[in-house]
Amino acid sequence: MHVWHRWYPRRSPVRIEAELIAERPTACSAPRKTSALFSGGVDSFFTVLRHDVGSVVSSSPVSDLLYVWGFDIPLSNAASFRGLHTRLRSASERLGKHLVVIATNLRECLEDSGSPPDKRRIRFRKRDWGCFYQGCALAAVGLLFESVYSRVLIASDLTYDEFLSWGCHPLTVPLLSTSETRISPDGAGFSRTEKTAFIAGSPAVQHSLHVCWANRDEYNCGRCPKCYQTMLTLEAAGKLSAFDVFDSKRLNLGELKRLFVNESYDYMYFEQIVEFASQSGREDIAKAIRDCLVTSRGKARFRPLVNWLSAQRVLWRVGKAIRQTWYAERF
Repeated sequence: MHVWHRWYPRRSPVRIEAELIAERPTACSAPRKTSALFSGGVDSFFTVLRHDVGSVVSSSPVSDLLYVWGFDIPLSNAASFRGLHTRLRSASERLGKHLVVIATNLRECLEDSGSPPDKRRIRFRKRDWGCFYQGCALAAVGLLFESVYSRVLIASDLTYDEFLSWGCHPLTVPLLSTSETRISPDGAGFSRTEKTAFIAGSPAVQHSLHVCWANRDEYNCGRCPKCYQTMLTLEAAGKLSAFDVFDSKRLNLGELKRLFVNESYDYMYFEQIVEFASQSGREDIAKAIRDCLVTSRGKARFRPLVNWLSAQRVLWRVGKAIRQTWYAERF
């Protein structure tokens, strides 16, 4: 909590009082396994493939993949969950793993965005999911199976040299371990582009990769920053055409300039792709990304003015139109 307090000074450490357990519970006689939280994204596929049977990385390969319905796809969207579940189950079978599905309303309760302010139990903003409590939520899922798994892997989306304040940071994730189950961050020694290139040749990944958070459904929209990051990296690696989860024909470098990049971590990922594309001989991709980032920084300067226009009784339609065209906001 002191780490989080340094990152977020407005959140204070909480005193925890609990009864001491005099004796540790009797350990399960059956050998316990290693599992990995699994969303079907780049980071989680990298962790699974990296810890596969025969890998020199781990003497205890991943046996079970834990997918949580309610974190990326809302519980209310059962149709999208079924579609994604079919793909992830197929990928798990190809990889020789057992897919375990957990359904939870934890994220809905924490954000509770549909209730009036005076009825909300816990008031987290939606962006706090990534910045603050994502790691705790993932660890809580793993610890539900404390008697089954001796180790639970959580794929890192940051590297050790990226010192962002982040809810699933490799510095804080291990602190969520217990005496029975070790919560381990994985993959923090590799950049997102390195991970994408590593998994790009796997048929299981090519038919099942799911990276999009914009629509919160089973599809990759192909237009949000995360979809663009993945598609551009795959294109630079010469593998995009093998991925039927993306419409490769929709990747138009000329349209990339219209994408608005807002978050600092998205700038970081795009800059990694610039370097990777240049090294791969795709200077056209590198130039398109540079132009996009320059344009985004320019648009960001006008954001306060556009927000002001949106709040005016007469000019709100102008502000709304700009937010839709410049910033790709949805209403």
